[in-house]
Amino acid sequence: MNDKRNTVIIHTPSKRRDRNKYEIKITIKQYDGQTERVSKYGNSKAEVMEQAQVYADHVRQYASVAAAQAALRLTLGDVAQRYIARHDLAPKTLATYRHTARPEGLIGGLLPLPVSAITDERLAVWRRSIAQSGASASAQRRAVKLVVAIVTHAQLHQRLFPGVRASLLTPPRAERRSITYWEPAQAQRALAHVRTLPEGIAIEMMLVQGLRVGEVRGLEWQDIDLRSQTLRVQRQITDIRGRGTVTDPKSRRSRRTLHIPNQLRDRLLAHHAAQSAMGRGRPGDLVAATRTGRPYTRERLALILNRTASALELPRIHVHGLRHTYAAIMRRQGVGILTLSRLMGHADVRTTIDYYAHLYDDELRQAGEMTGFLLEEE
Repeated sequence: MNDKRNTVIIHTPSKRRDRNKYEIKITIKQYDGQTERVSKYGNSKAEVMEQAQVYADHVRQYASVAAAQAALRLTLGDVAQRYIARHDLAPKTLATYRHTARPEGLIGGLLPLPVSAITDERLAVWRRSIAQSGASASAQRRAVKLVVAIVTHAQLHQRLFPGVRASLLTPPRAERRSITYWEPAQAQRALAHVRTLPEGIAIEMMLVQGLRVGEVRGLEWQDIDLRSQTLRVQRQITDIRGRGTVTDPKSRRSRRTLHIPNQLRDRLLAHHAAQSAMGRGRPGDLVAATRTGRPYTRERLALILNRTASALELPRIHVHGLRHTYAAIMRRQGVGILTLSRLMGHADVRTTIDYYAHLYDDELRQAGEMTGFLLEEE
């Protein structure tokens, strides 16, 4: 925002005989030397004085009267549409934003409001209202984060919402579901069970490499070098409006190169030979795919997991529970939390700590005993 401000002079109200209304004139002296005059009308002196004061407060924040008047015509919904229409949003993020910004959604009550009506106080009232709406914490969090993003972007690029501190809105903490995972012996039994299934390779790679379901769905043969035993995560396939869509990995750190253990290399060699026999297995073909070359759906993989758990009398776990199992096994093998964070492709080590700090409780207890020798008598 430009530090220079317009000078606003509010004149004395007068009564218009021809209209039987009160008129108040406002003179705006812009910092560039130009002068503009605006009139406001109302049924009483108090009404026009209030209109003039609101308008004056608004105009002072802008570099020109034209910008102020343009802002008065805009609604938050208009600004939201411009923000969501940007081309640098990932497809899944774009779909989430559109769903969140529906008129019947949590931010629907803000959308018709003019930009000039959006204040810290108005946002605080809205924040309290959605907290009492009964919506889930995750839905509230999405709504708050979207409003903050819209207002902040408009402040930086359109000089709108002057003085509004949307960043003060505090989204609720997302609910953390209890993490369920298999013990190593249970994971081994499950892998032996799915090995003969077409979908088995996908489950094996999620368990052995810690891949996200979208990452294993988007894995192509060109991403795997069986000679050097390396695997590169370069894309993912996510479901957007019911269709599998290729997108970038979840974060910059999700792009990573992983070592393939010998046992998985042998499984991939056999899997590649089987695909080649069906006329697939080319560099751009998917590693985990149906007979027609399409990626397995998340629901299909979840169904296989549920059937496996029932057949072997194992705890039922979510598809993402395979990553939790991977993390728990890596921890038991002595892998540090920073290394684990890099292997799993978390954007920040704090994410790893947030989810898996409990796996390090024994290590914390052992560390707590390390200084006990200081109290020993000589």
